[in-house]
Amino acid sequence: MLVLADPAALSHIYVKHNYKYPHSAYIQSRLGKVLGRSVVWAQGLDVHASMRKMLNPIFTAEHTRTHEEHIVEAADRFNAKLLEHLQAQGGSAVIDMKQWIRRPTLDVIGRAGFNHDFCCGESQDGREICEVFRAQVKKNITIKGVMRAAVARLYPGIFDLPLPAFKLMDFTRLRIHQLARNYLYRDKQLLGNDLLSVLLRDSVTKGDDEKAMAQLLEHTTTFILTGFETTASALSYGLWMLAKHPKVQERLREEVLSFSGNPNFDDLNGPALPYLDAVCKETMRIFHVNGHTERQASEDDVIPLRFPVRSADGSQVTSIPIKKGQVIVVPGVSVDRLECVWGADAAEWRPERWLDPVQLPASSTMNSGWARLFTFSQGPKSCLGFRLALYEWKFFVLSLIRKFRFMDTGVDIVRKVNAVVNIPQPIIVGREEEGPKLPIQLVAL
Repeated sequence: MLVLADPAALSHIYVKHNYKYPHSAYIQSRLGKVLGRSVVWAQGLDVHASMRKMLNPIFTAEHTRTHEEHIVEAADRFNAKLLEHLQAQGGSAVIDMKQWIRRPTLDVIGRAGFNHDFCCGESQDGREICEVFRAQVKKNITIKGVMRAAVARLYPGIFDLPLPAFKLMDFTRLRIHQLARNYLYRDKQLLGNDLLSVLLRDSVTKGDDEKAMAQLLEHTTTFILTGFETTASALSYGLWMLAKHPKVQERLREEVLSFSGNPNFDDLNGPALPYLDAVCKETMRIFHVNGHTERQASEDDVIPLRFPVRSADGSQVTSIPIKKGQVIVVPGVSVDRLECVWGADAAEWRPERWLDPVQLPASSTMNSGWARLFTFSQGPKSCLGFRLALYEWKFFVLSLIRKFRFMDTGVDIVRKVNAVVNIPQPIIVGREEEGPKLPIQLVAL
C-alpha cells in the first residue's frame, strides 16, 4: 500500500490514466453497500463513461439554476425553525450544528433528486433517514467499526453479512430507493426538473427497458445519499470556523448585508460576493468531506512526482514504480494542506489567502479540480454535483449570517474519519461516547 498526495501523482492517477486505476476491492465493495451500483460505483471506460454521459446534462450550470426555488425555500424554512428554537430559549441557545444542518440539505436534495418534500427533516421519512444515518455514523466511528473496516479490507465480502452495522447501511439506501420508486409510480407525467423526472423522460423517449429504469433509480438514490450529508458536513465546519473567527464572521456579514435581496446562481459564482467566495474555498480546502480514497493499479506503471523526495539512501526520487495490483491511498483530509504547496500556514483556515492571487500557490503545484483543489476530486470521476453543492453552501451561509451570530462554545473538537461512511466526523474530546457533535452557540440578530 502506498500513500500519495503529490499533485503530479494525483493528476497521473485521476486525470491522465483514471481507468487504469480503478477503486480498490475494499472501496468498491463499500461503495456498492453504502450507495448502490450507480455512477460512483461503476468501473471501466465503457460502463462509467456511458453513465457519466447520460448524467452530465443534469448537472450543468444551466440546470443547476433551476433549483434556485428549492434552495431559497429550504433556507427560509430552516431559518424559521432556528429562530423559533432560539426564541423559545430567550434568543440564544447552543445547538448541535452537525444534526441541525442536515435538515435543509436533505430538503434541497430531496426536491432536486425526485421532487420529494422532507419538510425540513421533520417528515416521518426525513426523521428516519437522519436518525438512521446518525446511528450508522456513530456505530462505525467506534473501535469496533474500525476493526470491521480492517476485516473488510482483507475480506470485502463481509459487507454482505447480516451484521447490524451493515443493515443500517442497507436501510438508508433502500428507504430512499423506495421513496424514489413511489414517486415514479405516483407522478406519471414526470414534468419536474428533478433528476429522476429528467432522466426518465429521456429514457421513455429512447424506449429504454425496465432494467434501465432500475439503473436510474440507483443513480437517484446515490445522488440523495452523497448530496445531503457531504454538503451538511461542509456547512457545519464552515459555520464552526465562523464561530471561532468572529472578525471573519463580521467582515462576511458586512458583505452579505450590503447585497440587496437574494443572490441567484450567477451572483454567487461571480464577483459580487468575493469574501463569501473566499470563505467557501478555504472551508472546502481545509475540510475535505472525503477522508480518503483508494485506487488500485491494473498494470505496472511509473507515477511521477511534482515534489521529489529523499529515499533511505539519500538519493532523490522523482517518480515511483508501481506494480499491478498495488493499492494507492489518497488522504483527502490532508491532500490540500501540503506545506510544500500552501506554505507554513497550510493547515490554518485563512480565507484572505484567496483574495490576493499573489498569496496563492503556483497553479503548476496545485490540483486540477474546482478552484485547483481536490475537494470534488478531478478527472473523469470527479463529483458531478459540485455546482449544486457550492450553490447550497454559499446561499445557506449567506442567509444564516444575515439572521444569526455564531459563537464558539469552547469545547475541544477533533475530527475522526468514519470507518465506512468515510466523512470526517466532529467528536468532542472527553465525550467520545456521544458520537459526532458540533455544538455552536447561536444568537438571533
